[in-house]
Amino acid sequence: MADGPDQLAQALLLDGDERLQPVSTEGRNRYGCVAHPDAGLFQLGSSTASVISQPAWQTVGQLLQEWRANDDKVVQTAESWVVGELRHVLQCAPDTQLALAPSGTDAHRLLLNALPSGAPLCVIVPDAAETGSGVAQSLRFGGAVQVQSYRLRDPMGQPLSIEAMQAQIEPLIEQACSSGQRVLLVQVDVSKTGLMAPAFSLVARWRQRFADALWLAVDACQWRMPCSRIAARLAQGEAVMITGSKFMSGPSFSGALLLPARSRWQALPPELPKLGVLLRWAAALREVQDFRALPAEAVAGLLQQIGEHVSASMVDHPQFVLYPWQAGEILPDEAVAAWQGLPSIFVVGLRGQDGDLLPAQAVRVCYQAMQYSQREVPDGRMRVLLGQPVGCGVRRNGEPALALRIAIGSRMLVDAMASAAATRLLLDNLGMALTKLAGLVSAYPDLSIH
Repeated sequence: MADGPDQLAQALLLDGDERLQPVSTEGRNRYGCVAHPDAGLFQLGSSTASVISQPAWQTVGQLLQEWRANDDKVVQTAESWVVGELRHVLQCAPDTQLALAPSGTDAHRLLLNALPSGAPLCVIVPDAAETGSGVAQSLRFGGAVQVQSYRLRDPMGQPLSIEAMQAQIEPLIEQACSSGQRVLLVQVDVSKTGLMAPAFSLVARWRQRFADALWLAVDACQWRMPCSRIAARLAQGEAVMITGSKFMSGPSFSGALLLPARSRWQALPPELPKLGVLLRWAAALREVQDFRALPAEAVAGLLQQIGEHVSASMVDHPQFVLYPWQAGEILPDEAVAAWQGLPSIFVVGLRGQDGDLLPAQAVRVCYQAMQYSQREVPDGRMRVLLGQPVGCGVRRNGEPALALRIAIGSRMLVDAMASAAATRLLLDNLGMALTKLAGLVSAYPDLSIH
């Protein structure tokens, strides 16, 4: 029996947490997303969440009908399909262990179970401005694990140098090892603000110096890299965490932990994923497949155009501050995709009429107002989903500031590359979205959310 739209939307909400559930009369969740396609929403929020696309929606509906044809083993059939497709697109070794999880945070939690028993553990992770907000808490394991964090930017929002990263992280490893602890270092590739750290040269130095006391994992939950790079990280013996819900544009809450073949990581006990997780992964995999079909050179060309439009808007609108971005390093012998060294996340601070960065609450109001029609500002009728505010920058009074993120997702690129007219539409919409945001900043504090 076929599911109707309401039943399919409800199925896509299964087995997440309260963040997936609607909190507004329009059916939006805490991320500003509904559980069905929303053609009227211009999506620039893939660093946080995306609304399911029409192609992914159709794919999931068809798959669910097929899976339910085998009524007594729906979840087993779904798991076999999702895991098989994920292995295929990732091109990882056949004996790589792949464990699905509800989210990237849950994938980090699974990582602890992949460590053999031994000395007490110290985990070193990026701070909450650069990774999942619940990652550090999930790794504490009821207080049994010590968790330390490292910054990727200085208080003014500038990316830290390699020397500054070394001065920040190396003493943490030294202190933990000297006290008899093992160290699990999580490298982020890339972060919520588009950075990669710590540098490969530092990681290689620490591998040699601390040897078996150091374990390495990669937070690739933004999945802003070719599949071949994930396979290369696994080939180096590193565990990798991914999600299908950031750059790859699937609905929120689809994570996975990948453990390299023939490594010192401990095999995880088999655990059957829940249906909601599998449906959301099925949606994400449709997006992955469509994106992989695009010519890498054409993707690079479009990302360059997007970057130029964003940079031009920073000049046109004095309300904006564009924080710096750095290209991630390339692995030795890595087959580099043409688009790999280009930004797809733009971190934007908001300045009031006095030139100071807006207070945190004002940034939150602007973020929310972008999702609604605002007739009182230029191009205000457009509804826009941005990346959630993140800590970046400092106000004149010393208060930490928040910034918004313009985050490009794979579905946006797929749709825009369908024709020259579609590309022009994307760039026009991007310009209108930034004009609306500038108008909202100028209207604050008299701004209301409709």
